[in-house]
Amino acid sequence: ASGKLVWEKEIIEIKDRPIITDTLLFFINEMGMISVLDTLSGKEIPLSFEVPTIEESQIKKVNLYKDFVFTFVETPNNLVFKALK
Repeated sequence: ASGKLVWEKEIIEIKDRPIITDTLLFFINEMGMISVLDTLSGKEIPLSFEVPTIEESQIKKVNLYKDFVFTFVETPNNLVFKALK
């Protein structure tokens, strides 16, 4: 390690001790919500994403966990849960 600064992010208020893994940094932000940063880039990773209903069948929610992407696809008759890697 050269000691060269790769990225820096100021977090105003942390509610509890952060958890760091090889690639992710988890912490509770100032609004009491879990935030996740990519430790390689310093970019925030969204934990969920809601999309408005436009069609009969579309992705309703996307969640990230470790190296999986989970999606929920809702149709008028069912709900399909997908785990992608």
